[in-house]
Amino acid sequence: MAEGGAATSSVLVRILDSAGNLTDAKLALESALAKLGKPARLESGTFRASLLVPAGTMEDVIEITARAGQAVAKAAFSISQVATTVTITPRGPIRADDSTRGQLEVLDVAVVDAAGNPVNEAPKGSARIGEFREAIRVGPGRWALPYRPPRISEDTTVEAVVTAGAASANVTLELQAGRFAFGGGAKAGLAVAGGGLGPALSGEGVAWTHVGRHHLGLMLELSWWMRSSSSSTTVGGSPSSYQTTQYYPSLLVSAAWQTRLADRWTIWATMGLGAGLVSNHAQLDGQPAVSEQGVAPVVSGSVSGSPLLRSVPICLEARLTWIGDPGLTTMSGSSTTFLLLLGYRFDVG
Repeated sequence: MAEGGAATSSVLVRILDSAGNLTDAKLALESALAKLGKPARLESGTFRASLLVPAGTMEDVIEITARAGQAVAKAAFSISQVATTVTITPRGPIRADDSTRGQLEVLDVAVVDAAGNPVNEAPKGSARIGEFREAIRVGPGRWALPYRPPRISEDTTVEAVVTAGAASANVTLELQAGRFAFGGGAKAGLAVAGGGLGPALSGEGVAWTHVGRHHLGLMLELSWWMRSSSSSTTVGGSPSSYQTTQYYPSLLVSAAWQTRLADRWTIWATMGLGAGLVSNHAQLDGQPAVSEQGVAPVVSGSVSGSPLLRSVPICLEARLTWIGDPGLTTMSGSSTTFLLLLGYRFDVG
């Protein structure tokens, strides 16, 4: 039981003579940590004394010395304290970006028993994300519990559980993403335009700013695609084949938006302006090939999605691109191309 914040118990002492028989003698008990009451005789050679451990004692073992005449005996006793309450001091937002990579945040934890006495039992923490380290004792019943946050791309909260023995407490950790971030991506796929089909490649670099659960960014995109087509015509009364191949490298500056959808997908949308170099190679059977190049304005918009798979940061993108008239003699007018791209995106800091 507990009285006045101190743990109380009792100690039983038996006094034996040289033959091993119980015998009465004047008994004295002492301890450096505990307070011992006056021994009470229960029967011949058997005594009981109260034992009181003051509040705040953090030793796991106390030693008691018994003296009866010339005989002296010492015994060590384990102090059993049961943690019943875990208290965590509230703290503010925790930075969880590249500036804190490898750094540890510290939670201030107190562990006490039912009487409010400090308990020398180290707490342990667990959470869905992030990593808790071994607790460090800083005082009677007080502990520093280190936590290493993960790198996150948006503000979030994490429910953590801190336990000590059978006692536990929940705490909500507020993780704060960096206000700025950078990323890149590479994609490949197909370009479809005017009935023609060809390969397409795209690369991007983006700078983000963080606004709540959303990201707003400025993106630089470099794309390339080609398409080929052929048709039949009649030249001088004879059938002939006319073949064309176009190449479209373009450079865009785009506004970008990113958010999470149902915590399973990352959704992107971009809209950009830029310029492209249009190269057209045309050849009629029996005639030399004609090649021309011209610069045209480019307007492009895209929507893409990435499943939240840490090991496979893939993305699927649908893009619609309009290219103005390059002013070539072998082709004229604007064109619209649909790009279907598959690739991956990554953070670079």
